[in-house]
Amino acid sequence: RTLLTWIRYCQAGYYNDTVSCAPCPVDTYKSTSDGPSTIADCLACSGASAGSASCDVCAAGTAGTAPSCSACAAGKWAGAGQSVCTDCLSGTYSAATSATSIATCTSCPEGKYSGATGASSLSDCSDCPEGTYSTSTGATSSATCVECGEGKYSTSTGASSSGTCTNCPAGTYSASTGASTSGACSECVAGTYSTATGASTSGVCTDCPEGTYSEFPGSPSAYNCLQCAAGKYSLIPGSSTPLDCVDCDQGRYSETLGASAIGACLACPAGSYNGGYGADELTDCTLCGAGTYSEDEAATSSTTCLECGAGKFSPTEGIGSESWCQVCQPGRYSEITGATAVSDCLLCPLGTYSEEYGATSSGACLSCPMGTYGNTTGASSLGACFECPAG
Repeated sequence: RTLLTWIRYCQAGYYNDTVSCAPCPVDTYKSTSDGPSTIADCLACSGASAGSASCDVCAAGTAGTAPSCSACAAGKWAGAGQSVCTDCLSGTYSAATSATSIATCTSCPEGKYSGATGASSLSDCSDCPEGTYSTSTGATSSATCVECGEGKYSTSTGASSSGTCTNCPAGTYSASTGASTSGACSECVAGTYSTATGASTSGVCTDCPEGTYSEFPGSPSAYNCLQCAAGKYSLIPGSSTPLDCVDCDQGRYSETLGASAIGACLACPAGSYNGGYGADELTDCTLCGAGTYSEDEAATSSTTCLECGAGKFSPTEGIGSESWCQVCQPGRYSEITGATAVSDCLLCPLGTYSEEYGATSSGACLSCPMGTYGNTTGASSLGACFECPAG
């Protein structure tokens, strides 16, 4: 039996495996059929199929049945002996023809993807849309495109980094993901502002403080909160209109910009008054005229200005007490009220004198005693009366 096995003749492409004639393995061939044979008689031949009797196969980069071999088109490849060219996998492409290995299939770069097999050009890799990006290579679907986060947007296609996602500017915010335009960034409402960039909620919008207002939405800074004018104040935070700035009342004024309390409206001092609203400086408080005074603060009309009494005068405007009215000196008197000058204090006539301060009538001027005379007007003491000469 051993002898019969040893002398068995196997046809070309087969060898004697001691039991029967077995086909030569893949990538080998045997062209002879004469004489005994072993597996060692199966010679190497890349691409040969099992039981090949010749090494006549299509070369790598081509496919078919030899000798009818066709070059692989772009997007495909083939090893030696393949009957058909293999497509590049999805997420890859190859512009080369007659490619011999899958290694020629290039991955789609970051920011792109391709779901198709057999892609032959970079242009077959689709861009991630606006508002997204991808750091992956060889991506096979748009699912790898990551949306820009809240508070951001991107106008770029094919973005390969989160760095292309732009922050919403100060004064705006966005709760949306995957935003593709700055229009997705909502403005903080009028009366508020925000210095934050990339904000995702309206909670970053801060009210303009009391005493200020902002008429415009999207303010990026507290500097956009305008101060209420002098003569006004506001108790309202987040105001969007100057109409919330309230005028100081009559009899008061304020030189303060951005006043946030009614206490900023100061009373016109005694000796003055103001009948208007919203006075913005002390000079808006009108002084009581010469010869008058007023002890009232925050006075609203000239009726509070009272005349200095008889026997007094004042050349000064805006005095705040009757005690500031000057009195007529001895030797003078004044019967009128509201006198404005010392000249309104009349002189006692010749032959009389008065030692009284603030005299209110000529009756205060006393006659020199009998046997004496006075030779000056406005005499202020008895000593101004001289004895008459003898005879």
